[in-house]
Amino acid sequence: MMDVSSMISKEFPTLILIFSISLMSLLAQDNQPLFSLLGSESTGITFENTLIDTKEHNILIYSNFYGGSGVGIGDFNNDGLQDIFFAGNLVADQLYLNLGNLKFEEVTKESGINEQDGWSSGVIIADVNNDGWLDIYVCRELYDNQPDLRKNRLYINNGPSKKSNLPIFTESAEIYGLADDRRTRHATFLDYNKDGYLDLFLLNQPPNPGNFSELYDIKPGPEYAPRLYRNNGNQTFTDVTHEAGVEKAGYSNSVTASDLNGDGWTDLYVANDFEYPDFLYLNNGDGTFSNQLESSMRHISYFSMGVDASDINNDGLLDLMVLDMVAEDNYRIKSNMSGMNPDSFWKVVDDGGHYQYMFNTLQLNQGTVQSQPVFSDIAQLAKVSSTDWSWSNLIADFDNDGLKDIHVTNGMLRDIRNTDADRKFSNYIDEVSYTWMDNNPNAGDVSIWDILDLNQALKIVPSQKLPNYAFKNNGDLSFSKVTTEWGMDQASFSHGSAYADLDNDGDLDLIVNNVNEKAFVYRNNSETNADHNYFRVKLTDAHQKRPLFGSKVKITSNGASQWYEFTNVRGMYSTSENIAHFGLGEDKTVSEVMVTWPDGKTTVLQDLEANQQINVDYSNAGMPTQGLKTEATFLKKVSSFQLDHLENTFDDFEKQVLLPHKMSQFGPALAVADVNGDGIDDFYYGGAKDSPGKLVLQDRQGKLTTEEPKTFIEDAKFEDLDAAFLDVDRDGWRYGSVCSKWR
Repeated sequence: MMDVSSMISKEFPTLILIFSISLMSLLAQDNQPLFSLLGSESTGITFENTLIDTKEHNILIYSNFYGGSGVGIGDFNNDGLQDIFFAGNLVADQLYLNLGNLKFEEVTKESGINEQDGWSSGVIIADVNNDGWLDIYVCRELYDNQPDLRKNRLYINNGPSKKSNLPIFTESAEIYGLADDRRTRHATFLDYNKDGYLDLFLLNQPPNPGNFSELYDIKPGPEYAPRLYRNNGNQTFTDVTHEAGVEKAGYSNSVTASDLNGDGWTDLYVANDFEYPDFLYLNNGDGTFSNQLESSMRHISYFSMGVDASDINNDGLLDLMVLDMVAEDNYRIKSNMSGMNPDSFWKVVDDGGHYQYMFNTLQLNQGTVQSQPVFSDIAQLAKVSSTDWSWSNLIADFDNDGLKDIHVTNGMLRDIRNTDADRKFSNYIDEVSYTWMDNNPNAGDVSIWDILDLNQALKIVPSQKLPNYAFKNNGDLSFSKVTTEWGMDQASFSHGSAYADLDNDGDLDLIVNNVNEKAFVYRNNSETNADHNYFRVKLTDAHQKRPLFGSKVKITSNGASQWYEFTNVRGMYSTSENIAHFGLGEDKTVSEVMVTWPDGKTTVLQDLEANQQINVDYSNAGMPTQGLKTEATFLKKVSSFQLDHLENTFDDFEKQVLLPHKMSQFGPALAVADVNGDGIDDFYYGGAKDSPGKLVLQDRQGKLTTEEPKTFIEDAKFEDLDAAFLDVDRDGWRYGSVCSKWR
């Protein structure tokens, strides 16, 4: 019989080995990045949006040629697994059925989606006809002389085949009146009038032709404006753009349909490219919208691309992020940005384009004043302002810590704004043209394509893949760049993107549509972290199957709350899953869930376990409750007294172009004191150059009167920078001191 000491000595190496393997496993888990990029041999997804410049289709003809396309996610056969639809530019669209465990099968033709021609961009997923099955709307653009190829497609879902689990679609855009051929860049479904039917808002663009197109220099006009189609409830739509007041034109790239002022009605924010300002359409609740951009935002992005709305600081207010195209590093900033031109900037302002800057904006929602939302751009503070030529942004809690993070796609097949390349390209075109004309003096009328070697010309323009961006929310209005730490630093040309829990393990996976490379499928590994719990809410209306966009969910856990609003598209070109996802961090219970439905009714559930998805049906809705109050009521107006500050015109940048901001508009100066000894505060209000300062006296009834002594008028030629009241000789009387500057 073996004694215990002998047994331990013989088994000890085995115990060491088991312990070592367990320890290595734990260490590997700790060092595992948040995301793992899965190969096509694992997922079965082989879609690749291949772009090749040809004589008929190229970047010199179409400025949007390198713009890429989107991805849409939805459970098309209602089996509890999210399926994926990819849009293609020169390649055909593809539909992939989710088989479980992150395995997919391409079922495009078998499902009735067999369109091979045309240029697809945006993918919008929604139940258009209220039958309980998700439909697919595909936006089409380009093809100037072939309007049939530009008609948008509406694939109506007929449900799964009786012989299989495949969803079967019928293309029905013409029948529904939605075969728009105005070059639709993107779109969104929303119920703007709360009638229980999904309406459609389209983002159209002018041809946006390149320098070698016969349609060059066409500007946005009424025929290229966005369109709003009202759902009539009988499988037809009516164009109500003019009546709704949303017919302003621009180079529209993306849109979010969200309740930005918290009044229960869905608003629209439209991101416009180039000098055209974005639109902030507030829903008036009577079938019309009002553009309130300038009164709600101090400035906006210039080349506005993707947009998403979500609550980044858990205060119950929807914040807004818009992407632009400024690089993070100094070299790409200098090589791919246009030069600083104050005259051009002020021309945009003077033409009604608002104040536009070439940076991402992260507009923090500060609440509403008189039903208008007030935003403050914190992109620079948050360190998310510069992500290069960006396309799609998604705001969601990717690491399940209770704070919403940000993912941004970027990349351009060729740096068509590279200043050095532009000069070389122009010189090359001139050289080729003059040489050809010298050798063919009697050729007559010729096209540039009779002269130009396209491939040789495009070699002049640099091509550089870039990693996309991932930002972790720090919870203090700042974000940390975690692209490498999260395993997402693969260089690519990425465009549309969407998120969903593809394997139903409680974290958000990510799908990215690339140019000239297979689509990225990222598996989220948050489920391996015991401290990153989650909670998910799916809304249904089993009886009437009405749309639920605009519904809001508030959850409370461990005394802290989070909010989520259901909307349609996010980022650019793309639709993510339609489920409210919340990270809980270490919390293992949710004390309360409150669902506010589009009609204001609510459903309240209490004491629920974490790490589950619950289904909440409208049939459980109760009477409306008091919603989140966002009106600023801590101040009220007590006097109708009006005091205007007249600022003179002065161009600081003409003197010093590298100034970070104007130095000449720091006024008006202000100083408060009891000037006349009546026990009531008065104040001095400084003036700009050529405007005298004013002394404002207050009586015991609160009445204000203005005085302009002769001394103030004589001082009007100076700029008042600051002011103070001082009792210089200590006799109890205050004397005014004004710091002025001659300009």
